[in-house]
Amino acid sequence: PWGNAPDPGAANLGGVGGGLWPADQYSRDMSPFGVVNMGGNAAEFVDQIQTPSQEALRRFSLLVTPPPTANEPWYAFRGGSFRLPVASAATYEWGTFPARFRGPDLGFRCVKDLARN
Repeated sequence: PWGNAPDPGAANLGGVGGGLWPADQYSRDMSPFGVVNMGGNAAEFVDQIQTPSQEALRRFSLLVTPPPTANEPWYAFRGGSFRLPVASAATYEWGTFPARFRGPDLGFRCVKDLARN
């Protein structure tokens, strides 16, 4: 969201902010279209079913009880969060999580098409 050079100070990333911040707190974490927090604050749930990798299965088996399986629904998430390093803030990067997972740094974004005049 801020160009080709990763900038950990441009967004709420890597534990620097200590938690979620108001959406307008990081003025440099804004797209050319005025969309804020595409890089940090909370990673965002994407309504896209995914197949988990073996690494995702292993990682979430430590976080979810009972441990998740590949046969249950898994979804994509995109963007960085206040708990993740700057490398995860690339909007083209994504991860997976089981549908029943909840985390303090996982959210969603409501989107509405604007009427065109």
